[in-house]
Amino acid sequence: MREVVTVTPEEDAFRLANSVLAGDRASALDCLRNAKGRGESPIKLLASVSAVFCDMAAIAHLAAGGADKYAIASALKIHEYRVGLYMKACSGIRPEALDRTVAMCAEADVKMKTSSSGYIPLERLICAALTGGR
Repeated sequence: MREVVTVTPEEDAFRLANSVLAGDRASALDCLRNAKGRGESPIKLLASVSAVFCDMAAIAHLAAGGADKYAIASALKIHEYRVGLYMKACSGIRPEALDRTVAMCAEADVKMKTSSSGYIPLERLICAALTGGR
């Protein structure tokens, strides 16, 4: 399938974030390896992954407050289908754990933009988030 379908950065970012949330280190690192192979900018990939985690954290907080996917979609101006996917991906994960992952994304962003470290902050983010709490 990968030979005939072009993967979008958003799909790659979702797969990477989902792998991290599932605790699947092999899949997360495979996503990163594929992005490197395509020559994807580490800053753009981190931005996409950060956006996914930010959306998931917001969705998790709203869902914990009792909002359904339609109310969440309306509040965040995100399509209901995506909200449903993100709700499923982060089910069983405490919103606070997602908040910590968002904070790690911000730290990785600063490190990436203030040094010539390439993918290293993203690799560290993946490993640190994988050890974070459900």
